[in-house]
Amino acid sequence: MTSEVMPTVRADVEPALAGHAFVVNVDTGLMARQEYSPDGKQVTLTVLTSGNSGVPEGPCGTVDVYFRRVSYGKYHVGWVEPNGVVICNVQDLVEGTMTNFVSKPGADGGPPSGEMHLGTVRRES
Repeated sequence: MTSEVMPTVRADVEPALAGHAFVVNVDTGLMARQEYSPDGKQVTLTVLTSGNSGVPEGPCGTVDVYFRRVSYGKYHVGWVEPNGVVICNVQDLVEGTMTNFVSKPGADGGPPSGEMHLGTVRRES
């Protein structure tokens, strides 16, 4: 993750998620590609670098995604991964920043755990 944040869109056009692909870098060292379907109802995830996240590199699959515009260029985005991990994040496509919350199911029926992370988001296509 770099410390420099670069704008990812033109200032005169509000950025959108649907139909676009983004690369996110999380403070765990994880780098992933998020490719949103044209209708914005699904996201295809690929881990490019796992860093210290414990998530294996490679394709993760396509899941249903839910998002809502918070303000100009900012979206609250969430999905549930096949292994039960819940991802919720706020992506600021203008500033290129992201705040991420991860909720993992508890081991052996125990309580779930949660983690908060910071990162960057850059539009790729």
